[in-house]
Amino acid sequence: MANIITLFITDDDEDDRDFIITALSKESFDCKFIVCENGADLINKLRAVAHLRAHIVLLDLNMPVMNGYETLKVIKNDSALGCIPVIILTSSSKPDDEQYCYDLGCNVFLRKPLSLDGYDTLAVNIISFAKANANSCA
Repeated sequence: MANIITLFITDDDEDDRDFIITALSKESFDCKFIVCENGADLINKLRAVAHLRAHIVLLDLNMPVMNGYETLKVIKNDSALGCIPVIILTSSSKPDDEQYCYDLGCNVFLRKPLSLDGYDTLAVNIISFAKANANSCA
């Protein structure tokens, strides 16, 4: 079980977290999930395990306490965390959000699917990215 990828799933919506975890689990993805309910929770958890070199962050944009934009800025401006790949996973349909997130340093911008089947397709794409980029901090 070497090289298990740690995936930080950050979303205030429990159903959305469950949908993505279920879809990723269907793919027999060798992964450890760490669930975060908002950006502040994520930052605290990332800093607590920074020495372990977190692998991938899935980040929603619209959350209470600390939203995804603020969280992305903190991650990418922190010398210990900045190398962690961040996938934005959002329901936002604002046209400027995607470019703004790339400008802030996200690696991938994805919109949440409208169906459960869509999460299965999304999971395949996330796994492909994770396998190719999990050692970005090594």
